[in-house]
Amino acid sequence: MKQLQPHPQIQHKQRLTSSTSSGLNKLSERKKNTRRCFLKQTALATVGAPALMQSVTAAEILSPVAFESAFASNKGKPEPVGKINHRKAEAARIEERHLRLWNVQTDEYYEGPYWASGRFLTPAIEQISYLLRDFRREEAWPIDPYVIDFMYAVYSQLDTREPLHILSGYRSAQTNAELAKTYERVASNSLHITGKAIDFRLPSVKARKLRNLAIEANRGGVGYYAARDFIHIDTGPVRAWQ
Repeated sequence: MKQLQPHPQIQHKQRLTSSTSSGLNKLSERKKNTRRCFLKQTALATVGAPALMQSVTAAEILSPVAFESAFASNKGKPEPVGKINHRKAEAARIEERHLRLWNVQTDEYYEGPYWASGRFLTPAIEQISYLLRDFRREEAWPIDPYVIDFMYAVYSQLDTREPLHILSGYRSAQTNAELAKTYERVASNSLHITGKAIDFRLPSVKARKLRNLAIEANRGGVGYYAARDFIHIDTGPVRAWQ
């Protein structure tokens, strides 16, 4: 088991594990190098695209629907706008968003919050990014926090503790080109190359339902692959295909 250090402000477990110790031993040195390269890439990506890894306020991402339950007891009783905004800000401050992810390609697992106190938790985003690396080349790249949040928008609608099964996250340009030779539906300019797309399934839930939830979230692109029972989501333009 490989235990990653959680962010000091996070009291919940955040872990990335592998059941195959021999495989970890063989790849330990490569992963150390990959981890160092990943941190460098994170810094470079932050300079080039500051919106990717900066903290984001709750007001920029939360929908008013998220606060509906907080005001259920006050329905029919008008409140000053300032007081309502204060309540919304307080609700966003205490909210935490959790994910359970299992990478079926590497047999690695993550569980924990990636958002708390109205902010993305950068250390958690880095851990998830590493989980979603290009396992074929052991290359990692910062995953867009918004596509992680898109995934949560689907997962949070399901009454389950089962982890989402990750099929693909970041892909290097080389890996994407190789897959395009084998699979017709792999786009040459796939958003996987820039860390803005994730393919996943949940065995206990039909991919058609996941697709419908993703479309309702209205966060970006949604692809439905019925034959393999998984969906693709990305933070490109809002669209859907199958």
